Amino acid sequence: MGYDIVMFDGRDVYRVEVKSASQKSKINRKDKSANLYSFCVSRGSRVKRLISEDDADIVCFVAVDMKAVSFAPVKSITSVRVRKNASQFGDEALSLEKALRQLRKRRK
Repeated sequence: MGYDIVMFDGRDVYRVEVKSASQKSKINRKDKSANLYSFCVSRGSRVKRLISEDDADIVCFVAVDMKAVSFAPVKSITSVRVRKNASQFGDEALSLEKALRQLRKRRK
């Protein structure tokens, strides 16, 4: 199908693809260590391709060890590998509302 969850908001239906990372990876950037979660946002088993709006509407990034999520519209994903710092997880409701606002603008 290309998505994991169907979400309803009272007006519309959204297809949500869930991507998870169980732990942070340490990456050294210019002598600064950053704890980043790395997500592969692609489709296909042998040949990988970037997820598209044909597959889903929203990507839900899950930081398993933090028990936190962050949302993004699929249209905003530009790379097969998405890295998110732990600080980018927090207010899940705000993250979801921001993603939904961007999607509603495009649907009008």
